[in-house]
Amino acid sequence: MAVDGNAATAHRTVTVGTRKGQSNAFPFTIRRGDPRITAISPSTVWPGRMYFPQDFKITGEDLITATGVELTL
Repeated sequence: MAVDGNAATAHRTVTVGTRKGQSNAFPFTIRRGDPRITAISPSTVWPGRMYFPQDFKITGEDLITATGVELTL
């Protein structure tokens, strides 16, 4: 099943139909959100030190919608 990229946020149901009948309706939610960081570790870094992506842990909401991470100094 593909969900249209322009689908609005909503509560929906999905069912499966065959020649013998239709399944029960199963609820799901289409959610569009902006990524939001709630925590980052480490929270202090040092100039001149090399950091790798695996050195950082970022947690938050809707991070799956993020396409990149930008560090601004």
